[in-house]
Amino acid sequence: MADKTLRVLGNGDPANRRPVEWTHHEVGFIVFLVLLPIFALAATVSLEWHALVFWAVWSPFLVKALGWWRRRRPQEAWLEGSVLSVRRGGTVKRCDLATVQRADLVTSMFAEPQPSFSELRVGQKKVELRYVLKTAEEEALSAGELRALAEALESGERPSEAARSAAARLREIARYGHERSWSERVDWSHRVSRRD
Repeated sequence: MADKTLRVLGNGDPANRRPVEWTHHEVGFIVFLVLLPIFALAATVSLEWHALVFWAVWSPFLVKALGWWRRRRPQEAWLEGSVLSVRRGGTVKRCDLATVQRADLVTSMFAEPQPSFSELRVGQKKVELRYVLKTAEEEALSAGELRALAEALESGERPSEAARSAAARLREIARYGHERSWSERVDWSHRVSRRD
């Protein structure tokens, strides 16, 4: 069972926080998200049929942009025993990792040239919590912090299969610094080269 000490996760010095840096493709993506609905609105007002195409193209990009914005929002997190608390803005959400029924690690590398960060998504009956595994300085969490999250996920009497799987993935990231690809997991030592 995890101890009840308070552990602040990814707590960097606010004086060292970097300003948000915008890459060229991010600026282009934002301009695209602004211009496309303008054209769609103009086509809608003039009752042109291709307005439907504009709206159909714009909607998935808007969903992606909202997810991207959520991952970039500043967050504070702390682990007290097995209870993970995450503060974004003025809202604090808490979830007991020892009793989660749903747990997953999601990594999005679409349109992100910086190192991609996994997002821990856990849930109980009515509680859904998302925590981007990064520090205030946009760096990866330490191996000790990742292992503490993994231990909290497995600290329940009967952790769910999803919790065990997420804990194993967290330990892998702690050990190697990233999730290994399938080619890194395969034992290639059995391959024999043929020489004719």
